[in-house]
Amino acid sequence: MIHSKLRMCSTRAFNSRNLLLPALALLILAVTGCGAMTNLMYVIKGHKIPAAYDGLEGRKVAVICVSDASAYGPDTLTYTIANTVSLKLGMMVDDIEIIPPIEIEQWKDNNGWDERNYLEIGRGVGAESVLAIEIASY
Repeated sequence: MIHSKLRMCSTRAFNSRNLLLPALALLILAVTGCGAMTNLMYVIKGHKIPAAYDGLEGRKVAVICVSDASAYGPDTLTYTIANTVSLKLGMMVDDIEIIPPIEIEQWKDNNGWDERNYLEIGRGVGAESVLAIEIASY
């Protein structure tokens, strides 16, 4: 008899939790507006547009990202972008070999790279192709 009372209490708590989570989610969406919903949908689905260039398949690729701020030293934003693009290419392009962004950063540090000649760094890290991303301002 004691066991049945405990079971009923835990069932009520479970039902309350089941209602609390959706109510909380609706409240958050109502407070933040539809912008949060569209951002969430973008994070989940992303872009599904086919690439305009398919010449990276089966190649060894270096992804280099620079900005105005990176001229003054290490820039975490450009490293994060290069890393994210590298990961995405690795998932979406068949038989691609990505040179790790940390290896590119080490080469730049060791060789005093001037951020103008992308082919120089590509040769330096043994890449067959270079994908350069320049950020003018952010």
